[in-house]
Amino acid sequence: MKNVRLPDAPHKFDPTYLSKLTRAIELAFTQVSVPDPGTISPAMLSTPQAWTTFTLTDAATIAVNAALGNVATVTLGGARTMGAATGMIVGQLLLFIVIQDGTGGRTLNFATNYPKLTWSDAGNTLNKRSTIAAVWDGTNWNQFGAQSPYA
Repeated sequence: MKNVRLPDAPHKFDPTYLSKLTRAIELAFTQVSVPDPGTISPAMLSTPQAWTTFTLTDAATIAVNAALGNVATVTLGGARTMGAATGMIVGQLLLFIVIQDGTGGRTLNFATNYPKLTWSDAGNTLNKRSTIAAVWDGTNWNQFGAQSPYA
């Protein structure tokens, strides 16, 4: 992850603030894929790489292997708990995309190493989805931004 200075929050309405913040976050979490450490080119360092998406298997306690990528998708089939993640590295950002099944009304809790996450089941009707992101600090997952409401 690159060290990038986030833009200061405006004291009055600034219609460009969100785009500035989004760009700063993109720069901070740009991943560089290098096939051979001896062949780094300027083009490799300036080309943003896509995040890796992986699917979590629905279960009473959902297993999360953060080594598989940065975007985890799961469709809830009942009341669930997001299990303690494994395979993460300090500074890793993990985005959860949570989808309600065709029944909806499914609740989700998070394991104890997600103490800083604020999750709401409001609006969890059939086939709706919500997202929440967290950053691993070496001990806990810390929420990164607000949960998107079910839509």
